[in-house]
Amino acid sequence: MGEGDLPQQFDLDENRRILIIDDNSDIHGDYRQVLGAASGVDPLRAAEAALFGDAPAAVAHRVSFELTHAMQGQEGLDRLRCETNAGRPFALAFVDMRMPPGWDGLTTIQHLWQADPRLQVVLCTAFTDHSWEQICEAAGPGDRLLILKKPFDVVELRQLALSLTTKWNLSRAAARTHRELEAAVEQRTIELRLAKETADRASRSKSDFLANVSHEIRTPLTAILGFTKLLVDGNEQLAPEQRGEYLQIIRGSAEHQLALINDLLDLSKVEAGQMCIHRVECSPREIVDDVVRTLSARAAEKQLWLASEWRGPPLASIYTDPSRFRQLLLNLAANAVKFTETGEVRLVCQAVANAGRPRLRVECIDTGIGIPADKLQSIFQPFVQADSSVTRQYGGTGLGLTISRSIATMLGGTLDVVSQPGAGSTFTAEIDAGPPVAAAEPPSSSPPAMLQAAAGHRTNFAGRKILLVEDNPFNQKLLRLGLERAGASVELAEHGEAGAAKAQADHFDLILMDMQMPVMDGYAATRLLRQSGFVRPIVALTAHALDEERTRCLQAGCTAFVSKPIDLDHLVALVGQLLTESSGFGVRDSAKADDIGEDAALEAIGRDFLASLDETLERVQRAAAEGDWNALAEIGHSLKGSGGTLGYPEVTAAGTRLEAAARATDRHSIAAAIAELARVAEHNAAFA
Repeated sequence: MGEGDLPQQFDLDENRRILIIDDNSDIHGDYRQVLGAASGVDPLRAAEAALFGDAPAAVAHRVSFELTHAMQGQEGLDRLRCETNAGRPFALAFVDMRMPPGWDGLTTIQHLWQADPRLQVVLCTAFTDHSWEQICEAAGPGDRLLILKKPFDVVELRQLALSLTTKWNLSRAAARTHRELEAAVEQRTIELRLAKETADRASRSKSDFLANVSHEIRTPLTAILGFTKLLVDGNEQLAPEQRGEYLQIIRGSAEHQLALINDLLDLSKVEAGQMCIHRVECSPREIVDDVVRTLSARAAEKQLWLASEWRGPPLASIYTDPSRFRQLLLNLAANAVKFTETGEVRLVCQAVANAGRPRLRVECIDTGIGIPADKLQSIFQPFVQADSSVTRQYGGTGLGLTISRSIATMLGGTLDVVSQPGAGSTFTAEIDAGPPVAAAEPPSSSPPAMLQAAAGHRTNFAGRKILLVEDNPFNQKLLRLGLERAGASVELAEHGEAGAAKAQADHFDLILMDMQMPVMDGYAATRLLRQSGFVRPIVALTAHALDEERTRCLQAGCTAFVSKPIDLDHLVALVGQLLTESSGFGVRDSAKADDIGEDAALEAIGRDFLASLDETLERVQRAAAEGDWNALAEIGHSLKGSGGTLGYPEVTAAGTRLEAAARATDRHSIAAAIAELARVAEHNAAFA
C-alpha cells in the first residue's frame, strides 16, 4: 500500500478540502494529478505488470482530496471567506511564496489566518526573499505552518496533505469534545450545586425537626415527672380531686408522647412503602362524627365552634380503610383547631364522582392564621411547618400533613389546600369510596355466633399458668397485676436464660417474652424453647413497633407480637385468644373480673383473631416461598382449630385445605389454598 493510501474502512466523511494558491497553472495541474480522485489502477504498476506478464495489481483505496484553486492571494482569500461562510471550511492550504503582481505567500498566509485561524498551511517555494527568522516572526509561533521546497516529491506531498488534513479534523474533534466536556462539567456543577442546596435545606429541616421533637418529648416529660413527684411526695395531703387531676395530666402527657412516636413510625412506613391499607365497608358519618367528638373538648377550651355538615344527601357507607381515613381527618381537624384562635372549624362532606366511581370529598375549613402562598406546597414536606415561629408558638413536628397526604394518596385520592393569611385555610381531602374491584360479598355486621353467645359474660383465666419473662421491674408489676386480676397465675423471670429454664422445668399455658433483656434476649430464649419442644404460645413484647421487628419475632418462633407501650385490655384479649386456640376451649366464665373489660373483652378476642389473619397470611406466603411445607401444615392446622373454636367456619375450611395441600406437597393446591385464605382475610376485615 503506497503512501497516502488508506484501508477501505477508513472514515471518508472527514474534511479533506484543500485550497491551492499559486500563480502557475502547470503547478495546479500537478496538484490535481497527485491529490485528485484516484483511479482503481496505478499506471506505473500497470506498466510493470504488462512488462513482466503479470496481472495488473489493484491498489488499495487512496484518500482523495477536494481541491479549490486560486491564482493570487487575494483571490484565495475571497474563496476562503466564501466557503467558510457557507459552512465548508478548508482544512489545508498550499500557498506559493512568490506570486507577482499580488501578495506574496507570507502576506497571503497572514490574511488567511485572520479569516480562519484554524487553517493548516504549507508554504511552497523554490527560493524566497525572506529568511527563516523573518518567516517565523511574520507567521508567529505555532504548529499551523510547514515549508515545502520545490520541486515536489509526490510521496511527500501526499503525506503532507493526508497528515495535515487529519490533524485539522482531530483538532476540531478535540475542540468539540472539549466543549462537550465543559458543558457536561457545567451541567454537573449546576446539578451538584442544586443537590447541595437541597441537602443543606434537608439538613436544616431535620435539625429543626430534631429540635422540635426534643421539645415535644421534653415538655410532656416535665409534666409527667413533675406531677408524679407531687403524687409521690404529697400523696397523703392531696385531695382525691387533686390526685385525679394530676393523674389526668400525666395520662394526657403520656398519650401526647405516644402520638408523637406513632407519627414517627408512620413516617418511616410511608418512606419505606410499608404502610398497609385495608379497605372495608364503613360509615363515613360515624367516622366524621367521631373525629368531631374527639376534638370537641379541645375546641371548647378555645371557645371555637367545631361541627360537621353534609352538602347533599350523606353517604350511608363507603369502602375505605376506616382507621387511616379517621387518622387523615383527625390530623386535618386537629391542625385547624391548633392554628385557630377565634371563629370556627367545620368538616364539610360531599359525595362526588370521578370516572364513574363514587368518591367522598371532605373540606376542613377554619378561620385561623392562614398560610402564605409561597409555603402552601412546602408544608406537605417532612419536618416542615409554614414558619419556624409557628413551631415555637404552637408546637408540633411538621409530620402530620406529610402523613396525611400520603394516606390520602393510598386511599385513592388527593389532599390540597387553599389559604389566605389572616383569614383561614381550607384543606380538601378527596378519597375513593367505591368497592374494591372484584370484591367479595361484604361480611355481616354482626360478630360470629360464638362471640354472640358469650355476650353478657365476664371472663378470666382461672387455672391458667402464665410465665412473664421481663427485666423491667415496673413492667413486671403492671403486667402481673393485670393478668392476675384476670384470674391467671403468673410467675416471673428476669431474663431469657432464667425464663427458658423455668419453662422447661414446669408447665405453663403461655409465655410473655420481652425481646430485649440482659444475659439472654428474647429471640435466643424463644429459639431455645422451640428447639426443646415447647409448643405453647409465646407472645413477644418489644418497644420496636416496625414490621421488620414483627417479622424477626415471628421468625424466632413467637406466636404473636405486642408493641410497647402495652395496652392491658388488648394484651388480656390477645392472651385469651391464644389460650383458646392452644387449648381448644374458651376462657372460663366468671362473675368477677375487675378492670379487664366486660362484654367487649370476648369480642376483642374475635377481633384480634381476625386482625391476625393478615399476619398469618404473610407467614403462609413466606413459608410457601421458602418451600417449608411443615410450617405450612402447622399453620393450616392452627387455623383449622382456632377458626372452629371462635366460630369462623370459613377460616376452618381454608386451614383444612392448606394443611392437606402442604402435607401432600401439592404446589397447585397450596397456591389455591393461599388464595382462599387471602379472600377469607379480606372478607372478614371489617371485624378487625
